[in-house]
Amino acid sequence: VINANLSLLNIPWYIEELKRKGAPISFEYESEDEELMFVRQGGRWSVLVDHPPIKEKTLELEYGSVTYLDDGLGNLEDGSGRIAGEVVYDAGSIVFREGFSSDTVKMIADYGSGEIENLPLYFPVGNRNVMLADIMIRDMIATNSGRVYSENERIAIEDVLTPQSVARLEELDLANKTRIPVEYLAPVEVFTDSVLSRYSEGVMPLHFSTTVRPDLIKAYTPALIQEGLTYRFRRPVEGYARKSPVPAINVDKSYRLFTEEFQMKSILDPDVRKGEQTRGMFINYGLAMQTIADALVARGEPRKAYDFVKVVDSFHYEAEVRPIIIRDLYAVALEAGRQNEVERYETELKSMGFSEQLLRRIRVEYYIKIGVIQVSQGNYDLAEETLKKAYSYASSQYPGPFHRLLGFYIDIGDTEAAHQIAKDWNERYPDDASTFQAYLYFLNEPRKAVDVLDEMIKKNPNQAELIRIRDSLKTVYNL
Repeated sequence: VINANLSLLNIPWYIEELKRKGAPISFEYESEDEELMFVRQGGRWSVLVDHPPIKEKTLELEYGSVTYLDDGLGNLEDGSGRIAGEVVYDAGSIVFREGFSSDTVKMIADYGSGEIENLPLYFPVGNRNVMLADIMIRDMIATNSGRVYSENERIAIEDVLTPQSVARLEELDLANKTRIPVEYLAPVEVFTDSVLSRYSEGVMPLHFSTTVRPDLIKAYTPALIQEGLTYRFRRPVEGYARKSPVPAINVDKSYRLFTEEFQMKSILDPDVRKGEQTRGMFINYGLAMQTIADALVARGEPRKAYDFVKVVDSFHYEAEVRPIIIRDLYAVALEAGRQNEVERYETELKSMGFSEQLLRRIRVEYYIKIGVIQVSQGNYDLAEETLKKAYSYASSQYPGPFHRLLGFYIDIGDTEAAHQIAKDWNERYPDDASTFQAYLYFLNEPRKAVDVLDEMIKKNPNQAELIRIRDSLKTVYNL
């Protein structure tokens, strides 16, 4: 197992260390047995190495029985000390003045490469900066999958950097000829469509920890599946499930990891002192186990889910974290029909300031959460059933479940059901702004949107803004 600290992926020496350990990284710190094909140009034979720049006094070339060595001053010497050619270190070019008999000459090269240590902290692309850590994440994904980029698909780093950065490099005599794939600088959606659509685990399984910031993994969500405390990369799912805002989960493997392979002993021992780091582990374990429990509920196993997750109640949390944990336990206990536990959690939540209305909302929001998980599992029938349960609690003061169900129908392409739910909502709340928004923005029916606005204006005749919006829509859509 190779653990990579994402906060250190912006540092070349750390990247080199990961490479030495066997991480799938295409950039090199040394190149061995590299085949070089020298081509005659006039009276010289020249070539560019694959991984410039060349570190001084590291180049060794084998040609038959002859070995050429770099003297560190830009010269290539044969075994007798005779200068036979030259090396331009930063460009990675090698030139021979020998009189070879053929127009092309193949040699085997070993050399130290400055490719990794030349990687800058960030790459300015348009009006945004692409951090080196983001480049390395993409490189490990692509390299692990066996993706090899041709020279035409690469760009020199100095061609990406700002003129000021290039000037500074020239001042320091550090011209940056390292070339990186253009896809590494493209919007992440372009990269995922190109590489992850053909992803395979060529070198090793790649995982994100579940503790990684959600904004960092968001773009990779369709290609991730949770396994215990990690998200494992895989080829993205197809269909509507690809739009899920949360990674899918391997429920059975995650459940087995926590029940058979992770042994929580001293961490739960009341006689063992719990420090700040341990409390952080409790949060990570608690959230991961809650996710697994939610997935079990989503596939119709609420009792198994509660029996699995109830242990997190005994974890030691910071005061501000416990309400979140108890709220989720309360929702699972409700689904499992564990009335005694439900009443105990209710009592604790009320002591924390939760009203009866907020307690009801916990159940509704949990239905929505489960529906989203069922979508990620590709179980649209169950998702519809669950989101309908949430919808039954919706009101003009709380339209969220209506929006969620309507969006679900639109996303799966069921326009008939979408129109029906909008009609139902309009009949229940004919002057509600949510109905107007549904017809205008979701269903593209400006006529019905205007009808709703008319009803709203009848009840609020002095609302000038409503009148302005209605009249504007009539003009725009020629109604």
